[in-house]
Amino acid sequence: MTWLFPSIIATLVGTTLLFALFLYLYGKKQHRFLLLWSVSWLLYSCRLALMLLMLHSQDTSWALIFNQSFALWSAVALFFGTAWYIGKPRLKRTILIPTLLCNIWIVFSILSQQSFMIISLPTFTFSGMVYVWTGWILIRQGQPKSMESAFTGCALILWGLHKIDYPFLRPLLWFAPWGYLLGAAFAFLTAFGILLLYFQRARVALEESETRFRMLFENAPMAYQSLDASAHVLDVNNKWLELLGHEKEQVLGSWFGTYLAPTDQAIFEERFQTLKSTKFAQGIEFEMLRVDGIIITVSCDGRTQEDENDNFICTHCIFQDISEQKKAEEVLRQNEVRFNSLTNSAISGFCIYDTDGRLLQANYAFCTMFGYSKEEILSKSIWDLSVESDYQGIQERIQRIKETGSERFFSRMVKKSGEVFDLEISTTYVPEFDQYNVFVDDLTGLKQTMAKLTASESRLRTIFQNSPLGMVRFNNKGVITDCNTRFIQMMGSSYEELIGFNTLQDSSPEMRQSLGEAINGKMAVYENEYTSITGDKTSHLRVVFNPVNIGIPPTEVIATLEDVAKRKAAEIALVRAKEQAEIANTAKSQFLANMSHELRTPINGIMGMLQLLQTTSLNEEQLDYAQEGVTSCKGLTRLLGDILDLSRIEAGKMEVSYEPFNVREILGSVQTLFHLPARQADLDFRVDIDPDLPEEMIGDAQLVRQILFNLVGNAIKFTANGSVELQTWKLPRSAKGTNRILFTVTDTGLGIAEDKLRAVFEAFTQADSSFTRRFQGAGLGLNIVRRLVSLLNGSLDFVSQEGQGTTFYLSLPFGKVELGPKTVVPEPISPSTPGQDLHLLVVEDDPVNLMALTKLLQKQGVQTTSAINGEETLACLRQGTFDLVLLDIQMPVLDGVEVARAIRSLPEFKNQAHIPIIALTAYAMQGDEERFLQAGMNGYLAKPVDMEALMRVISQVLDQT
Repeated sequence: MTWLFPSIIATLVGTTLLFALFLYLYGKKQHRFLLLWSVSWLLYSCRLALMLLMLHSQDTSWALIFNQSFALWSAVALFFGTAWYIGKPRLKRTILIPTLLCNIWIVFSILSQQSFMIISLPTFTFSGMVYVWTGWILIRQGQPKSMESAFTGCALILWGLHKIDYPFLRPLLWFAPWGYLLGAAFAFLTAFGILLLYFQRARVALEESETRFRMLFENAPMAYQSLDASAHVLDVNNKWLELLGHEKEQVLGSWFGTYLAPTDQAIFEERFQTLKSTKFAQGIEFEMLRVDGIIITVSCDGRTQEDENDNFICTHCIFQDISEQKKAEEVLRQNEVRFNSLTNSAISGFCIYDTDGRLLQANYAFCTMFGYSKEEILSKSIWDLSVESDYQGIQERIQRIKETGSERFFSRMVKKSGEVFDLEISTTYVPEFDQYNVFVDDLTGLKQTMAKLTASESRLRTIFQNSPLGMVRFNNKGVITDCNTRFIQMMGSSYEELIGFNTLQDSSPEMRQSLGEAINGKMAVYENEYTSITGDKTSHLRVVFNPVNIGIPPTEVIATLEDVAKRKAAEIALVRAKEQAEIANTAKSQFLANMSHELRTPINGIMGMLQLLQTTSLNEEQLDYAQEGVTSCKGLTRLLGDILDLSRIEAGKMEVSYEPFNVREILGSVQTLFHLPARQADLDFRVDIDPDLPEEMIGDAQLVRQILFNLVGNAIKFTANGSVELQTWKLPRSAKGTNRILFTVTDTGLGIAEDKLRAVFEAFTQADSSFTRRFQGAGLGLNIVRRLVSLLNGSLDFVSQEGQGTTFYLSLPFGKVELGPKTVVPEPISPSTPGQDLHLLVVEDDPVNLMALTKLLQKQGVQTTSAINGEETLACLRQGTFDLVLLDIQMPVLDGVEVARAIRSLPEFKNQAHIPIIALTAYAMQGDEERFLQAGMNGYLAKPVDMEALMRVISQVLDQT
């Protein structure tokens, strides 16, 4: 008992010192487990203080209760601190209930005056188990695991075992002093171990912190560098190296100015000295040079580091590549310019005002709308422009827009003149700038437009209801949403039955398909007999389904319906009439072909005889008669040609050939052909060619020649004196890239009376239709010309004044010849005159034609042999040799085509298979020449035959073969 009081005092001093130590560490480090450990030693010190009180007190019941409770809660606080230390604070929940139960046991056992062993047994057992458990946790789960954690855990385990054993020591008074001293020793060892563990953890944390700092430095998202007093590089991080593309070994120790652009390198020293003197720099911009030569713009923030004597040590600077930021700022500046330009050119008024209603910005339209200049409007507020009675509502709306973000509404405002007008306002709150963006539109015109729109809608509704066509509207599911009166009549139903009817589900398959296509965004047409589902009425309908939103499925559809039963009947009748007309037209064409053939044969005989007569001895009067006869035959032949051309055009069988040709050659042929007739009529005939005309163009040279021949021939025919002129001009190229040429034919002839202007281009019509007319002709020339011009996609017009002349204007398009390597075209060889030693086989079934032809050839010194059919022709070829065959086509026994094929293909004629054959025939329809040449003939000449033309064709064929 003598040693008990000093042992308690010694233990109290030790635990108080430990409490003070942990409390000091907590004040320095602010770690929660340090606070809990300090609380643990505080409670233990309180327990020891109570023990001293109990030694001098008579009533120790309450002191004993607090003594045991402090011991218990000291262990709990130690456990809590250890749980926080190892990072598992939730472990404290596991001992709260046992702790409360032990406290209850202490109070109950003391009040019931139990022995000390019974009173202290749960306290020391529970505390000991907590100490053992805490020690085991430190050994197995300490962070970090080390010898210090193992030492501390073992001390706690020994201390815990001592606490468990302490209530069983006897005699207690003898062992008490040693027990306190032993507990104090274990407590000291535990505290010492925890201190070692704490400092070991602090060292590890410091190392980890240094490692993390170094990693943070090296991998920082911003470039860092440190320079010494002479501006040489002490250290840089990875971002700095990545920014400029250098290696760290090359950079360390180098002069920093090396990495600057030339413009900044010159002023670097001055800047560096400024940094050393001011010790701080922020937002300094300069240009640096990357290793690949690219210059970048960077922003630098830096400060200097000094020692305790304020001497410079080094710099610490961070860099940020702001090249993209600079570009973005330029883009932002341009966008601001565009924004101002856009707002000032906008039709709608635009303004910006703050939360107090002050106007910050306004465009031209806004100023004009209110009648203020920009300077005046920016001195105003929303309240200056508003109607006073609306202030309250405006204030509420401003607050509501701030909450909702945007709102669109109608309001009244006041112009500078005092006029109140209606506006539509769209306002958006911009929280970043705490301001409102506002678009305003003057509704004065809109109200007028709405009134007009309402009237227009009423008119359209009236048109819709009274339309002669059935009209119906479907939604995008095929359900009828509206229809007019005519549609109801066509369906034989009622409005109520039709509205809501799903045509896409309950109609015929064909109708459903057409409507489905329209709902998918494509226009569709249904035409067939249709029986109404709701009215059981059958009609032949043509329904056009028009999608409301073309190409955007599914869409609503508007359909128009037409009862086409009468039209279908008319179409059937028209088809039948067309078929009959085609039959009649075919018959007409066949009749014209036959008539042409039958007329050309006797005309050929007459013309041949007249030409033969011209070779005899005639007096001057007889020669004139013969010449007039030949001229009449040629006129009749031209009339036949015009009739056939007109027939071909009307039948749609006139084909256009697009081939390269030289328009100058055509104009030359016109000049050559009409030079003599013009001179005989004592007319001045000129052809003026534009020097800019292309050398070659693509078109139908034959049709162009025929058009010009007709126009120039008519001009000479109807001009008694004066002149006829053909002029050409190259017109600007069309949008399609085709060349266009303007031809004008001007004469000083009779002109055309005003009442005859409309009839000039009609077939079989002449300006002078009286019995006393001076000019002969069927009146087909200009009609054919007009039709040929239409075939060539050209235009033809004229101006005329009676008694002063006429000018025809002809514009024709031609394709452009693509330029390539220039081909040298040999000069054409002029056909020579047939030699007098020629022997020709003349085949003709008409005796008059045969006699005239053979006599004319013999007059030219040509030897002839005659045959009247195809069989005789082949027989002559078997018996003799000929230089050329003049072959008629329509003959008895064998026709000309069969004869030509036999000569070209039969073995018995192999020696004469290449003999030249000229088709001399009355077949003059389009395509006849090609057909005969394809059959194996070398040349073609239509009857009636002009002797000069015949000799020219013979020479050409002989030269070619």
